[in-house]
Amino acid sequence: MKEFEYNSDDNRFTCCINEELGGIEITGFRGNGARIELPECISHEGTDWEIRGIGKKAFLGCQTVRSVVLPKTVRKMDDWAFSQCRQLEGIKISGKGEALQISLGTGVFADCPGIRYVAVGVEETDDLAVLLAATVNQLPSEDLLRDAELGGEHWYQKWDQRLQTFLNEDDEEGYTNMVLCGEEDIKRNVPEYAADKRRRKAWLCMLRLMHDSLMPQEMRQMYTDYLLTHTKGSETEEAWEVIVLEHGEDMACYQLLADIGGIHADNIDAMVQDLDAAHAEAKAYLIRYKQEHFAVNDIFGQFSL
Repeated sequence: MKEFEYNSDDNRFTCCINEELGGIEITGFRGNGARIELPECISHEGTDWEIRGIGKKAFLGCQTVRSVVLPKTVRKMDDWAFSQCRQLEGIKISGKGEALQISLGTGVFADCPGIRYVAVGVEETDDLAVLLAATVNQLPSEDLLRDAELGGEHWYQKWDQRLQTFLNEDDEEGYTNMVLCGEEDIKRNVPEYAADKRRRKAWLCMLRLMHDSLMPQEMRQMYTDYLLTHTKGSETEEAWEVIVLEHGEDMACYQLLADIGGIHADNIDAMVQDLDAAHAEAKAYLIRYKQEHFAVNDIFGQFSL
């Protein structure tokens, strides 16, 4: 397949005509753009061709790319197409929210920890976009990206079922296989691996509670119970740790934990102590929360002395 270049602003895309796909495949990228937006068609030798595919390793390791907008004509993302794009925050695909008719290769978004949304005909902050992103880098279920009922009640049910299965999984499960497969150079021991897994579970519970479209009450209770079991002052504190260590500036996390009862008179002082100058807004929120909800208890406690 003969390659040619397509230039847009300061970005250069290497392309070819892929006869199997019946259109253009993007096979490489050079540029410093933070936002990449591909058109539906590119003209080549007098013919307009639809963009149908993103080739193997096409955007591998692009460190400047933060967002990508793909046309609805794309039918294939090949192996490691966007792998190691560590600044990548989101993928937006034009359309009306119908199921993605896209063939996904191996590790398309591997090592892209910053992905926050996969928006298919919806806004980036919509529940569907956020939960789709979680199927990429938190709750690997790439089949949910291609589900025929994308965004419908049954799709959310399947997402919740996947998370329920993950919550029921033993915290140490997977460690041995990870080491044997060479995915881990044994920087973490088993307890550290288990704690990381609980933080991941806790974050997914928070994410679902904050994006609760079509969520049954029994699932809401399950996610709430998990967070309360791992809040500050519990035997393990990963629900609190994942906020401070990974999402410390997201006030919605603190508010959610407060709303479900995870912040209370017995742990709020310790929470305040955990927050440094980098979490000034959150620290101020907790101090106000204590004054508004627990000040009366403090006064009665002084009388009892």
